[in-house]
Amino acid sequence: MTNLPAPTATVTPSAGAHGAISPSAVQTIAIGQTAAFTVTSDPGYSASVGGTCGGTLSGTQFTTNPVAANCSVVASFAQNAPSRLVLSGGDAQQTLVSTAFAQPLRVRVVDRLGAPLSGVPVVFVSPVSGAAAILSNGVAPASARGFVAAVSLGPSSLVSISDADGLATVTAVANASAGSYAVAASVDGIAPQVFNLTNLPAAVATPPVPAPALADAALALLALTLAASAFWGLSRR
Repeated sequence: MTNLPAPTATVTPSAGAHGAISPSAVQTIAIGQTAAFTVTSDPGYSASVGGTCGGTLSGTQFTTNPVAANCSVVASFAQNAPSRLVLSGGDAQQTLVSTAFAQPLRVRVVDRLGAPLSGVPVVFVSPVSGAAAILSNGVAPASARGFVAAVSLGPSSLVSISDADGLATVTAVANASAGSYAVAASVDGIAPQVFNLTNLPAAVATPPVPAPALADAALALLALTLAASAFWGLSRR
């Protein structure tokens, strides 16, 4: 009597960008058994698992349903939602009117665990009248990936997209009005952060008093000498 090998099936794992699945090679298991995988996300991302095997993801561990035929396990990763903004440079600055602030205005977008998030539109808004800053180095609000800001987009507004480190940055130039004011940075659904800035009045230059011409000085000295001589002569009479 011949013992036939137990029937088997293959489980083919794969992972999308921003994470990994382990083991990553094709697994051959007996029909009716389960396969287990570790699914790891990059910081700022969360995993979900699909495919044709079915199964359950608990933490980082994915276990298939009992396998009845060849099937697949597909891990995919989505960026987490922004949770807060962190001031990362440019607060509490002052400069003369109509000049640039020394440091750019910068915030970091992070998720609930503090991981930086890239590709997030951040709206920077300066006052539209009085002392304010002229913002640059961002992108026009209309091109910000369909983002609708929770604040009114006026002439002193700009959208900056967070980079790989989660940083959104704009440069600021003081307008011609002196005074203190705030520039707000915001992302839809989370609390904004505020940069406190001051435009200082332009320094008032005191024009130098021109030195009298040499001839004028000589004439003045001569007149003074004559006046003194005349006074001395009168006093001796």
